[in-house]
Amino acid sequence: MTNTSNGVRIKTWPGAEPGTCSNIHFEDIIVTNEELKVKLRNISFKNIHGTSARPEAVKIICSATLPCENVELADIEIKHSGPTGLAVSQCSNVKPKVSGKQNPAACSTPIPAKPTPTA
Repeated sequence: MTNTSNGVRIKTWPGAEPGTCSNIHFEDIIVTNEELKVKLRNISFKNIHGTSARPEAVKIICSATLPCENVELADIEIKHSGPTGLAVSQCSNVKPKVSGKQNPAACSTPIPAKPTPTA
């Protein structure tokens, strides 16, 4: 990798509670002077249960130029623990294979458009 920004990464959030990220495989990567050009594929999320402090319980955002492939969502049960609203599932540029129980319904809520700057 040369002159790259986020050539390969797993995003985490500051101040988040401890969690686990495992069995991820990166292989044969050559990136030169490109930003965010990593194709994500063969990723599964299985048997995930619990609560989310934010309404966005599931959020999968993939690149429009390199959409995610072979993503699986199986048996997801996450409730919003906040004071108002239900948990939502948001997806962009991915068509996951869905099986088992899905709460919130997989990829059922649109991702809000980013506001455009005003002059």
